[in-house]
Amino acid sequence: MSNIRPWENKNILSANHAKEIINNNFPKICIKSIKLLGEGWDNTTWIINDNLCFRFPKHEEAAKLLTNEIKVLSQLIKTNISLPIPKNVCLAPKSFKYPFYYHDYINGVTSDRANLTSNERMLLVVKLASFLKELHSFPLDKCISSGIEYEQINRLNFKDRYQEFKERLEYLINRNVLSNDLNIKKFYENNMNISIPKFATLCHGDLYAKHLIIDSNKDLCGIIDWGDSELLHPAIDLAIVYQFLPKKVHSLFWSVYGDVENHTHTIAILRAIYSSTTIAWYAHQISDKYLFNEGILGLQMINEIIS
Repeated sequence: MSNIRPWENKNILSANHAKEIINNNFPKICIKSIKLLGEGWDNTTWIINDNLCFRFPKHEEAAKLLTNEIKVLSQLIKTNISLPIPKNVCLAPKSFKYPFYYHDYINGVTSDRANLTSNERMLLVVKLASFLKELHSFPLDKCISSGIEYEQINRLNFKDRYQEFKERLEYLINRNVLSNDLNIKKFYENNMNISIPKFATLCHGDLYAKHLIIDSNKDLCGIIDWGDSELLHPAIDLAIVYQFLPKKVHSLFWSVYGDVENHTHTIAILRAIYSSTTIAWYAHQISDKYLFNEGILGLQMINEIIS
């Protein structure tokens, strides 16, 4: 297995380092407080004065994704779900290698840390389905004229990603954190050669629990991290149905979102399997018990569907 661990890249060494970069580029902002809000594979996010979030890329590829995120968010629809719309962008910063931006804080917690019950997840279905229906209906010509690109890296090529998936699944099984569940692996192997239709919509591209923001009323209030957003098959987003929502509300989701063809369901389930396996694998290595539990729960919900 590859030992490449992109999340270990460090771009900001401390709160004082982040403060220095912000002061050098936005001297009119008075920083009264600063703390690390979140960190992932590609970015770190720092919040100042409890209301402004600064997103800093960790590496060159992350900088490209952040630039794409800025482009997408500047075009996106305004909905009743908050998005991290850039307030100010620093494309050529002082004392920092990559572009960065800041946006208003979306008050809530990521859904993996919201301790959602099954019933509380079910209550999110209409809002999530409505949002994705609107997102996937966004005019393609407007996307293209804004420089939003068609997918470049074949994220839905499941055959090419099989070895990676297999290694990550075996990692979990060998550490006794996941039962040797042949249903997940067999479904993937039996369907990984599926042909992906040349049909594209504007997609979030990395929609899972850590990118859903839940407020104090356990309602979906925000969707973050749009760096992977591109024009590609909507099944990449529809995977959220199978890895996040209980089976009993799937029919309600589709009644709101609209019917899709059988192959779209299959592609979405494959993506959900790959995504949930990767989430659990990654979370186990960084000792994030909340995200790890979400990854395992996702695999359990998928297993219920395909068994």
